[in-house]
Amino acid sequence: MTQLTLFPFDKIKIDKSFTQGFTRRDHKAIIESTLLLARGLDLKVTAEGIETPEQPRHMQAAGVDILQGYLLGRPVPFLSLIRSAWPRLATGLCKSSRSQSRYWTVNMEMNFIDQLESVISSKDVARRATILSRVADLFVVNSGRFSQEHKPELFDDVMTKLLDSAEEDARAQFGDRLAKLADAPPKTLRHLALDDAIEVAGPILRHSDLIDERTLVEAARCKSQDHLLAISGRKVLVEAVTDILVERGDEVVVSSTARNGGAKLSEFGVSNLVKKACSDGNLALSVWSRSDIPRQNLVKLFADASESIRDQMMKADPRRAELIKTAVAEVTNEIQARTRADSDSFSAARSHVEALHSAGQLSESQLNAFAGEGSFP
Repeated sequence: MTQLTLFPFDKIKIDKSFTQGFTRRDHKAIIESTLLLARGLDLKVTAEGIETPEQPRHMQAAGVDILQGYLLGRPVPFLSLIRSAWPRLATGLCKSSRSQSRYWTVNMEMNFIDQLESVISSKDVARRATILSRVADLFVVNSGRFSQEHKPELFDDVMTKLLDSAEEDARAQFGDRLAKLADAPPKTLRHLALDDAIEVAGPILRHSDLIDERTLVEAARCKSQDHLLAISGRKVLVEAVTDILVERGDEVVVSSTARNGGAKLSEFGVSNLVKKACSDGNLALSVWSRSDIPRQNLVKLFADASESIRDQMMKADPRRAELIKTAVAEVTNEIQARTRADSDSFSAARSHVEALHSAGQLSESQLNAFAGEGSFP
């Protein structure tokens, strides 16, 4: 079960063997358990192998979101699907666009689909770069005009195929153009965000508002320090991502995260950050300047830091430094008072025991009495 939290996925498919055996008690139990799990993880469920009229009724009654099978439609090549949908898609875009790019008329785009089909079946890297550039034109020119009916997700599968074999420069240019769009294809963005080349992934990781938490967590866990640095510069960082940056990041990444006012810190993240800041003056000042660090953590930072780092913190914020300095003194005095009290009590108890021993009164029953009281001088 732990693996479910480690691997990113956005849907669950029910195999056709279960769909077609839905009347069996064990198959029905597995389907119901799968649906319950999916609801808990907020995932869509697809049932494969719909081939008889009864199957869709049972699957829909059970709560399946998507049905797939020969009863509903035969599989077709992806580009054939785009070809059939393109006139309606392009017409919708043209109607909503005040100025039309020279590329994106209906007739020319049917030619574009022909080129796309040809490029995918060939190994011509240069042609792939050109097609990627033209697709980027499509999204940039029509950003904000895609409707629910004309979704950019239509291009996700074909884009990932093009990206897999495109050169790094072409992938980087494509990603840079899509990074700040509000309606770029989500799977394509994820593909770019997890690219090993920071020139490709960097703009997406830093700027795209469409990258979900799961993708950011995966990149933070597995990718390079440069990837982590890009993530640390996002406008908003949730605790799950920040925790990884602070724990796994190098000095530059951790410092960048600490300076990011949009980075939310968990209790674990704060503790880890303060621990690292005690020996790093620049990081200590970044942590010191944050308004969301709890007082007890600031006290620890001030108390554990070197004298030179404390001096820097006092110059950066004298008022806060005085408050924390007073708190440190109060804690120190309290500890010293407790130590003195414990020391006095121990001395008195020891003298009492020695007196009993000298008088021959330190019997077994007396020792048992000490034990029962919790007194062990």
